[in-house]
Amino acid sequence: MARSKKTQNLPDIPWNENEHSRVYKLIAEISAKANYKVLFGKKTSMRFYIGANGPDANNSGEAKNLWGLFFS
Repeated sequence: MARSKKTQNLPDIPWNENEHSRVYKLIAEISAKANYKVLFGKKTSMRFYIGANGPDANNSGEAKNLWGLFFS
């Protein structure tokens, strides 16, 4: 026989108290290097730069393909 799970509602969080200090504390924790991988996964680095006018002859095929996905 399957058990029914008891659920609890989370308490309301007063995010706007003390000039939104909880928001800034949350952003600081999210930004911490130790928490980044857990929250967002592996950090990847860009191997190319695409200027505002799009890829040029010096950009890789990967950069050109990425540009084409968004602006074709």
